[in-house]
Amino acid sequence: MNRAATPPTAAFGDSLSRWIHDLKAPVTAIEGYSQLLLRGTASPLDEKQRRFIEGIGASCKVLVMLMENLKLERDLELVVEAVRFTAIDA
Repeated sequence: MNRAATPPTAAFGDSLSRWIHDLKAPVTAIEGYSQLLLRGTASPLDEKQRRFIEGIGASCKVLVMLMENLKLERDLELVVEAVRFTAIDA
C-alpha cells in the first residue's frame, strides 16, 4: 500500500471537523444569547417566555454535546484506521 495515500476516513474526518466547527459556533452563540435573555438583560420575562428560552438553551447544550461526541468518535475512528494502515504496511 502507498504510504502517501490518505485513507478515505481521514478525508471525511477533516470535512466532518469543519462541519462541526461551523455548526457549533452559531449554536453556542444562540445558547449565550438565551442566557442573556434569562438574566433579564433585554427586559423581564414572563413565565411562558422563560420556559421557552430555557428550552432553547437546553436544546443548544444537547446539540453541542452531540457535536463534541461526534468529533470524539471521528478522532477515535482516525486512530483505529491509522493503526490498521500501519499494521498492513509493516
